Amino acid sequence: MKGEDMNYETQEIISKLRKAGEKIAMQHAHGSPYDRGSADRFYNRNYSPHWWPNGTGKGYKVPREMMTAAQIAEYLRGWREENDRKDWG
Repeated sequence: MKGEDMNYETQEIISKLRKAGEKIAMQHAHGSPYDRGSADRFYNRNYSPHWWPNGTGKGYKVPREMMTAAQIAEYLRGWREENDRKDWG
């Protein structure tokens, strides 16, 4: 279906879905607060909110003291939603 064939409401819905998908991808991007919380939990590391804006190990690490409340909440969400654990066995 081409853009000119869709009504305005349909175009708005598609636009909102794309934006939501981009937001979810960004939240789960490597180095994001969500990703770091999930990884820390998976590897049995201590709860320690942080993130890497340029990807894990690239650029600079943002410690908890420099994170926003929303970023800390994303780290915690990643931590809580990680149900798997590394088997060091």
